[in-house]
Amino acid sequence: MDSSDPKQAAYRSGAAERGQEAGERAGPRVHWPRTLLAKGVAVFACVVAYVVATGIGISVLRSELLRDLQELEAVYQRTEYLTNASAVTTQALLDVTNASYGASDLNLTPTLVAVLETSIDALQKAGTSHPPAADWARRVRSSLATLEQSPARSSWISMREALRGVRAELQGELDTADRRTAELRDDFVRTNTKITGTWILAGGIGLLALGLAVAGFFTQLTRDVRRLEQRAGQIVSGYRGPALDMRRRDELGNLAAAVDRMA
Repeated sequence: MDSSDPKQAAYRSGAAERGQEAGERAGPRVHWPRTLLAKGVAVFACVVAYVVATGIGISVLRSELLRDLQELEAVYQRTEYLTNASAVTTQALLDVTNASYGASDLNLTPTLVAVLETSIDALQKAGTSHPPAADWARRVRSSLATLEQSPARSSWISMREALRGVRAELQGELDTADRRTAELRDDFVRTNTKITGTWILAGGIGLLALGLAVAGFFTQLTRDVRRLEQRAGQIVSGYRGPALDMRRRDELGNLAAAVDRMA
């Protein structure tokens, strides 16, 4: 028992020395930012940032598209009201013109009053989306009140001119609405084309960049692994020459240094 103790102590001392020597020969500790995992995380973060940036750009374009659609809807509604008001006002103008030129006594009939009231109602309804139409309705109503109080020829002429002026302004607003509708349609098509083009371009560039980065990374990694494999085979065959020139500061670089220390 006593004779075995010195042997065990010597064995333990030798093992400790060998472990210390191996630790001294071990390569430097790889910092996390240089590890393969960190590089993978960095690539993933870049992809996420690119996707988010592309999404933000698309969102801006979609907001423009939504704004154009909302305005186009408002223009359509306003045009519908103005078109209806223009139709009934034109009919009222024709009836007033026929009555003022054809009637000998210039009497205001209930039928004509109903036509004028319909025109006033249509103008008031159009005023909800186009405020000037409310003023036109008041002008026609004022002329109608004057005509009801005094159905003289001057009152008929005043009514006819009021309707003619309102109809001209209605036509001008309809022409403006048509031009604005055409502009909004063009803007819609242009913005929609931008969105489609952005998706295609961003997707193509992103896939190309990611493909090149991944291909370059794995090409270099495969080349270094193959060189390391060849060097390990050479060392097994008795190679004791210069160390492998592999300038990597990650796990593979440490592995290459460890293989070289085996020579």
